[in-house]
Amino acid sequence: MGSAGARAVLVVLVLLGAAVAGLGTGALLAGGDAPEGRQVTGGTAAPVAPTASPTPSAQGSLSLGTSTGAVDAGERLTLSGQLVGGEEGARVVVQRREEGGWADFPASTTTGEGGRYDLEVSLGRPGENLLRTSVPAIGAVSEPVAVEVG
Repeated sequence: MGSAGARAVLVVLVLLGAAVAGLGTGALLAGGDAPEGRQVTGGTAAPVAPTASPTPSAQGSLSLGTSTGAVDAGERLTLSGQLVGGEEGARVVVQRREEGGWADFPASTTTGEGGRYDLEVSLGRPGENLLRTSVPAIGAVSEPVAVEVG
C-alpha cells in the first residue's frame, strides 16, 4: 500500500475511533438502535429536537377523510378521522392551505372513544380547497385532502 493509501486508512481509523470512544456510539455504528430520545444522524447520536412535522408524531398519528371530494359553495361537508395512539378529549383543529401556509379554519372538535372524531364544515371559497386536521397539543397533523368547491 502506498503512502497516500496508508494515510487515508489511518485517517478513517482515527475518525472511527473518535466516534466510538468519544460519543459512545459503537452500537450505532454496528447497526444497533439509538438510545431512547436520540436519533441517528450521520452515524452519531444527536438529541431529538421537537418539531412541527407532519404525523406521525411521537404520541400518535392523525388520519382524515371526507364524505365527498366536491361540494357546492356553502354546502356542508363531513370530516372524520382518528388520532391513533391518542386519548379521548384531544382538541382537533381544521386547517386550510392559504398562501403557502396552513391557517386555522373556524372549526374544531375533540376526540371521542378510540381517538375518533368527526365534524361538519361549510366551505365558501370556490376551487380546490386543501384541508387537514391538527392536534396542536402534540404536534400531530393529518395528510391533506382536496375538496373541490363549485
